[in-house]
Amino acid sequence: MSIRIDAYVLLRRSWRPDFDAVAAEFEWRYPQIGRPRLRRSQGSETQATMVVEGAPVEISVVGAPYPPEQLHPPLRTLGHDAEAVERLTAGHAAYVVISTFCEAEGLELACAHAALVTLVASVVAAKAEAMAVMWPDSWACMDPEAFEEAAASVLRGQPPLNLWLAFAHSNPAAVGGAEMTGIASLGLRTFLGRELELAPMPSISGEAIGCMREAARRLLSGEWLPHDFGEIALRSFATPLGVRLAEEGFLRRGVPAIVLVAPDAAVELRTLQRKTAQPAAAAGNGGLFKRIFKRG
Repeated sequence: MSIRIDAYVLLRRSWRPDFDAVAAEFEWRYPQIGRPRLRRSQGSETQATMVVEGAPVEISVVGAPYPPEQLHPPLRTLGHDAEAVERLTAGHAAYVVISTFCEAEGLELACAHAALVTLVASVVAAKAEAMAVMWPDSWACMDPEAFEEAAASVLRGQPPLNLWLAFAHSNPAAVGGAEMTGIASLGLRTFLGRELELAPMPSISGEAIGCMREAARRLLSGEWLPHDFGEIALRSFATPLGVRLAEEGFLRRGVPAIVLVAPDAAVELRTLQRKTAQPAAAAGNGGLFKRIFKRG
């Protein structure tokens, strides 16, 4: 299965790229990564491929605005500010697509390619005087300064969760109900082939959101390898959470997921179906009659 990883660099004005300068800047900034080699597209001044340690990264300039309807996620992600994104991207005239393809599967390979796209995008953003950078798998859209910090975390050996992943509240009636809320990740499928989800619960605290980030970080680092009907201990929960691997999806139909199920979740761990209500205890004289005469 091939994996495609993209970043979009949004520009205030059209840009005539100097790919030699981009490659030189990459080598100067990140000498420990490897020396890049350029492959130019025949007949095009707006496309080139930069190869680093055998990994090709395509750079393509699009002389039109990025579609505005694609700037916002299908779910309202935690911390996503639609108005702030609109202000950040208002009036952009063009964008650059930074892409890489990974033909083989594997967490380490996917993380390495995502890191490479992050670093190349940081160089392009600086050279093109970008106004924003977007990571479409997570719908994260940030200014160049924030993106630079994400790139710096890559060099520290820390996957930039705030860039590569996002989390959203989800309350599908089929598995929750009016009083129940779950959390779903966006972007993790690129690395693991499935997303991370917390089964709907009566309330979602800030600590629970932090624990979802902790679980995602442990997944990306390879520290945690989830197993069906396994368990994971997270700081905000007094008892370990059950783990289910839902191949056909759980909170989102058709999206394979790692589902974390707390004891007070709306669903049963074994079936991932909504818990059935317990029959009410018999009350009044009817209950007394049954207790005396042992009937019912």
